[in-house]
Amino acid sequence: NRKELIEKGGAPWTFNRDATMEFTQRVQTPSDQVIIALTSDHAKNDPVPGGLKIGPEVQVCLFEVNYLPSKEEPWDAIARLID
Repeated sequence: NRKELIEKGGAPWTFNRDATMEFTQRVQTPSDQVIIALTSDHAKNDPVPGGLKIGPEVQVCLFEVNYLPSKEEPWDAIARLID
């Protein structure tokens, strides 16, 4: 429920794990396509679809994810994809 997601915002279970894994894999795969991902609007406690666009000229992406050191799936698998 939306109220619970807002109250627990930032907890591992509030993230779309599949979308995070897919995004990480797409960033790791060379392509001439623009990668579009969502961002967060912390003022509204809402995701912003299409808020991030990564062009093919981008060579480095920084990931700020608190759960990368986690041993839980999929965070451990996502961490293994990142250099």
